[in-house]
Amino acid sequence: MARADSSAATPGWGLVIVRLAVGMTFVQAGWAKITQGVGPWIVEGTASRIASSPRYFSWWGREILLRWPDFFAIVISWGAFVAGVGLFLGILVRPMGWFAALMLANIYFAGPRLHQPYVLLLAACVVACAVGRAGRRIGFDELLDSRLPGWLTWTRS
Repeated sequence: MARADSSAATPGWGLVIVRLAVGMTFVQAGWAKITQGVGPWIVEGTASRIASSPRYFSWWGREILLRWPDFFAIVISWGAFVAGVGLFLGILVRPMGWFAALMLANIYFAGPRLHQPYVLLLAACVVACAVGRAGRRIGFDELLDSRLPGWLTWTRS
């Protein structure tokens, strides 16, 4: 039986370590894209993978991603960086985790097949952080608990 104390709402240290590691991974990947420069070619280069992906994703890729490659090139680089900073600092972990999972779903279908196992692992980690209150221990979500709506930080019981 679970104890009814404040520690029940605090994530374990293992999840915090996952949050920090995945956050740093996203920060490094995003920063590398920002500093090296990412252009529309990063999106346009996925056209063949998008065409061969399941119908529900190929529509999204064809009608949304490939129509605005300049915009999504920015989203890819800055999105990874911002999500990584949020995860690493434990700030708005719930929305950052779900946003990162959405980015990873796109990478899973549009990116290289060789990266799919790694993408699935990262997706599992960011979803675990999002649902596991991972920003509540050594993270800013604990401070934001009373200042933001609970649906955003997911820190209130």
